[in-house]
Amino acid sequence: MIAPAVLGLAAFLIIGPAAAAAPTDSGQAAPTPSPDAAAVSSGASAPVPQPSVAPDPTPSVSDGSNYGGNPQNEAALVAVEAKRLAQLRTVSSIARWSGTKLTVPYRVPSATGTTLVLPARTNAYTVDDLLSLAPQTFVKQADGSFLLSENIVIEAGATLSLSNPTPTIYLLSTSKKFVSIVNSGGTLNVVGTADVPIRIGSWDPDSGGPRLVTDNGRSYVRSIGGTVHISHALFQDLGFWSGPTGGLSMVGQPVTSAAGRVRPPKIHVRPPRPPHVSSHGTVTVRPSPPTAPAPPPLQPGATLAVPDSAATSTTSSAVSVTVSDTSITDNVYGLFLANTSGISVHNVQVKNSRMDGIVLHRNVSNAAIMDTTVRSSALNGFVVSRAASDIRLDTDKADSNGRDGIYVDGRSLASGPSATGTALASYGNDVVYGSDVANNGRYGIEARGGKDMTVRANTVTGGLVGIVVDASASAVTITDNHLSEQKVQGIALRDGVTAGTVDNNSVSGAAVGIYLRNAQGKVENNTLSGMTNHGISAIGPDRIQIDTNTITGSGPEPVDLKRASNATAVNTSAVSWSTTRTLWQRLVAFFQPLTIIWTLLALILLFTAFSGHRHRGTVRHPYAAQAPMSTFTDLDPLILPPELINSTVDMPLAERASSSGRRRRWAGNTRRQLARRKLSEPAQGEARVS
Repeated sequence: MIAPAVLGLAAFLIIGPAAAAAPTDSGQAAPTPSPDAAAVSSGASAPVPQPSVAPDPTPSVSDGSNYGGNPQNEAALVAVEAKRLAQLRTVSSIARWSGTKLTVPYRVPSATGTTLVLPARTNAYTVDDLLSLAPQTFVKQADGSFLLSENIVIEAGATLSLSNPTPTIYLLSTSKKFVSIVNSGGTLNVVGTADVPIRIGSWDPDSGGPRLVTDNGRSYVRSIGGTVHISHALFQDLGFWSGPTGGLSMVGQPVTSAAGRVRPPKIHVRPPRPPHVSSHGTVTVRPSPPTAPAPPPLQPGATLAVPDSAATSTTSSAVSVTVSDTSITDNVYGLFLANTSGISVHNVQVKNSRMDGIVLHRNVSNAAIMDTTVRSSALNGFVVSRAASDIRLDTDKADSNGRDGIYVDGRSLASGPSATGTALASYGNDVVYGSDVANNGRYGIEARGGKDMTVRANTVTGGLVGIVVDASASAVTITDNHLSEQKVQGIALRDGVTAGTVDNNSVSGAAVGIYLRNAQGKVENNTLSGMTNHGISAIGPDRIQIDTNTITGSGPEPVDLKRASNATAVNTSAVSWSTTRTLWQRLVAFFQPLTIIWTLLALILLFTAFSGHRHRGTVRHPYAAQAPMSTFTDLDPLILPPELINSTVDMPLAERASSSGRRRRWAGNTRRQLARRKLSEPAQGEARVS
């Protein structure tokens, strides 16, 4: 018999027509389920979208911290979208287990609206098919554009082709709901012409224009596996918060549904029961248990119910991507790619992304991005993140982005043991060639970690530093590049770089042309002009070889190796170097430790000499401040006769002896008089008291 879960699913199957004209059992036309009462119901009552020019602000964020949306709400909506897509896969899987053949389009309701699912078939689904399947949610407007107000999912084996004469498709996006187009293992073709490109963007009926805020989510286009081919198209004002929902994304990845693991229902088929033989020899055939009837065939436009429990449906998918001659404007992420190989992006213009412009996220390999421009992104222009390898950026442009023009991160995903057992290997073999990188907020090109990277024949203008290699990157070659007008350094190798090569580059107008800090490498055949501090500066114990460089400009010295213990410089041409020092540099050079000590000693001597000069005009007796010895005895020097004080200074020896005797006698008499005076003083005091 069929498991109860399958029977319950069959009971929930609601069969309905695909088009409004299809009659029901009662002979009346049944309306197509509408995901929202506020959705547009007909072409006459629908607001007519008029093409409008979205504001073109220059993004001001540099680290994403002042992202203009609602972080908590948008993050929750990303989870809701993931759950909706997981439910779709679950419903489809359970239906197939139950024996239902999903050969015609059907709908699946969810908390956020209805999703029209396009299953596999030989012919591609077109705009005409959408008009037939969803006359109330895919409505043609007076200006010839179309307004989509329900979600669409393209299953494996199905193809949705949006091409001329379909110039514009708007995706409903309001403060209460938004819709999306998701390719789930199928094929999505968006192909226009050079004269009439296909335009896909969000539309807010409340404002009468594209949805410019992302607080409550925003419409997006996404591919999970399958194939995507986009040519001569315009994507505008799409996406919110995350890479997969950021606007236009192509991701191949294992996809798992919401929490809770419920295995697909098993169908138990019992074999016929054997005949029963009684003790009397009577044979009784036991009837087999009744089986549930097979579910009826699915009709176009039918709705499949979502089971009560969240089931797990895990699939692994890859995505094949080709994007050319396309413009992407004002998405959160311009173009987001992950878990794919063999990507081709050619002649794409990305502008005003609210985060990064083009992102090659995890497990992207063998990708070529050529003749593509990323301008005015809030963060980085091009991003090659960890676990991506064999990427080629060829003749691209990165202009006026808030952080780095091109950011390549080749570091490993783990630095030690981890719960998932992630390998410690770094990534690389990337090439940045012939690109024009100008006026970005921080660095022109940054290679962070990784190995075997080549940066060749690029033109880098402006920024704090032109080309930066750091985070223990190895075997990075920087050659034939032209750099100018950097505020700090032209080229910088730092923080553990090994086997770096800086060769045949030209740097002009920077404070320091080539800077090495705790990095090992060779610096050869470079031309550094107009330097204002040093041509080449090195710090640290690593082996550095500097050979045959031409340096012009002014500053303390053309090659600064005072803080590098294992660096050598030979064949340096600095004939036109002008040695100059700022006031600060002069002070730093002057105030060495010994200089400071001698300066302090000189100041002490000067202070002492000045203090002595202040009292030079006054003649004082050397013992004027000394107390006479008589003050420490009982004798009062004031009662001595004047003739006895200093009277023997000029006397002959005999008279001096006689005078000395008289003084002794006089002193004895004086002591006796003082003693009698002391004895009489208490008696007199007592008499006065009485």
